[in-house]
Amino acid sequence: MIFRDGMDQTCVNLIAFDGKNYRTRTVNVKGFDKVTVAGNSLERKLLSVDGGRYVSPEAQAIDEEIFFYVPDAKLLQTDAMLSAYVRKEVA
Repeated sequence: MIFRDGMDQTCVNLIAFDGKNYRTRTVNVKGFDKVTVAGNSLERKLLSVDGGRYVSPEAQAIDEEIFFYVPDAKLLQTDAMLSAYVRKEVA
C-alpha cells in the first residue's frame, strides 16, 4: 500500500510492508524520467536472509516497483541531490 505525504515540495511515499512503513521517493533521473527510489532497509525486508529470494509474493511485487535502493538517509535529500546520486550510481 502506498501513501502520499505532500510535505513541502518533496513528495514522500510510504510503502507498508510487514507491519512497518518505509519511505520511497519518486524523482526525475536524466535518461530514465520518473523513477521510484527506496531505502536499503526496505530492500533488506523484502529479501530472504541470504538475499537469494523474496520473502513473499507481496515482497516481489513491491520490489518490482522500485527502480533503485539507496541508503535510507539519502531519501531525506532534495530531489536534485537524490536524482544526481541515483544517476551517478546507475551510470
